[in-house]
Amino acid sequence: MAKKIDSFLLGNEIRKLDINQLDNFLSPEQKEELLVSKVITWNGPETVNRALQRASTIPFSLAEQMPTYLKSLGDGSRKFEGLETGFAKFDELIGGLNRFVLLAGMSGVGKSTLAVQLAMGVAAIEKVPVIYYSFEMSQRDLLTMVVQNKSKTLFRNDIELRGNAHDLQEDKSKAIKAADKSLKDIADRFYIVDASQGRTPDLLDIKAQITNLQAKHKTQRILVVLDSIQDIVPIEQNQTQAEAQTAQRLVEIQQSTEATILAIAQKNKTGVNNGGGYASVMGSVAFIHKPTTVIELIGGQEALNLAKKDNKISENELRAIEESLKSDTKDPNIAYPIFLNIIKGRNSGYGGMALKYYGAYRYYEDGQEDKFDELYHAAKSVF
Repeated sequence: MAKKIDSFLLGNEIRKLDINQLDNFLSPEQKEELLVSKVITWNGPETVNRALQRASTIPFSLAEQMPTYLKSLGDGSRKFEGLETGFAKFDELIGGLNRFVLLAGMSGVGKSTLAVQLAMGVAAIEKVPVIYYSFEMSQRDLLTMVVQNKSKTLFRNDIELRGNAHDLQEDKSKAIKAADKSLKDIADRFYIVDASQGRTPDLLDIKAQITNLQAKHKTQRILVVLDSIQDIVPIEQNQTQAEAQTAQRLVEIQQSTEATILAIAQKNKTGVNNGGGYASVMGSVAFIHKPTTVIELIGGQEALNLAKKDNKISENELRAIEESLKSDTKDPNIAYPIFLNIIKGRNSGYGGMALKYYGAYRYYEDGQEDKFDELYHAAKSVF
């Protein structure tokens, strides 16, 4: 029986044309089975192809889905459903990086550092390809961060300038070479993409590169880091709609390619001041709803402000801790206190963990910095 395609199935397009004008776009077989009622709206051959698919497609039944699902289940050899990063407490908290993860935080809290550290862990442990899209930093800046993260002893200038004094230069060069040597294990499957080609890669570029690398490495399992998500949302008059559409397209890319996506997002001061959580993450609620897991990084001062807002800390305690944050963290060997909080965990639980951020050396450790016990105690009463 011929399929009837009407304007409802074709959707909202731009200009109209009748069936006699379809000859250039349809094969005889397609035209033979296509009955168009009156006029249809038209936007190219893809429109008719989509209409034909809509007319003949029905959802898969449970009987059809279960065999494939059962084959996809683990065999007990993996620790987590998601990709293991080597950051033990983090992996236990969210079950490894899985599907679509959003990492949010204020500027300067170390989002990129954590993303780099997690990505290198995935490449090393899972032996899968990683694509790091750096839309804010250049490839050179990110490589410097990678070397710092691996070394854990080098300042940025130690790498870029190799030390300012002759007696230091040899030590710094040795440390850089050691970091480079330790990166050899992941170097052939860790990819950095920036805007050096003259434009920011769009979602079509990203999907194409995902599928190409999956084919090259002969695996569906791949980690894609987007740093940051705001840079791939088109600037339009209706920004909320643009954000929602971008989020939906990322979901479609994730589901169609089975890649794991880790996206970085900024938090805004207004939302933070109003209590944090969903409201503090830049973007519409429609966008925040799409990721499987939403994580926020909360710096020491932000945690203090939240504790104060909830009356969890006195003015005297607040001033003492603020003074300690300002003075003690001037020493690069004293870690800045960070809190990782799960805002949304569709495939994991909720909760959080304390982190130590060595910003000058660009790496994270889990646990608490002893000097800030009072701050951790105050923050734990909030989260």
